[in-house]
Parts: sequence; structure tokens; C-alpha cells
Amino acid sequence: MIGNIVVGILGSFIGGWLFARLGLFAGSGFLGAIILLIVLRLVRR
Repeated sequence: MIGNIVVGILGSFIGGWLFARLGLFAGSGFLGAIILLIVLRLVRR
């Protein structure tokens, strides 16, 4: 659970930075966190 929290926070920063660079909408940190969590779950299996 703590691992998911840390990955979610990291994904939020990465997503916020990446989507801001692309000129997309605010709230993109949330999407970045979700995408990173999904990718990591797929890799772990």
C-alpha cells in the first residue's frame, strides 16, 4: 500500500510535468499517477 502511494505521488509529478510540457489541461498529475500505477502493475505480473 505504501508503495502505491509513493508511486502515485511520483506519477503525479511526472504526469503534471509531462502534460504541462504538452500544453494539456490542469489535473494531469492525477492522470499521470493512474497511468504509472497501471503500467507498473502490468510489468509486475
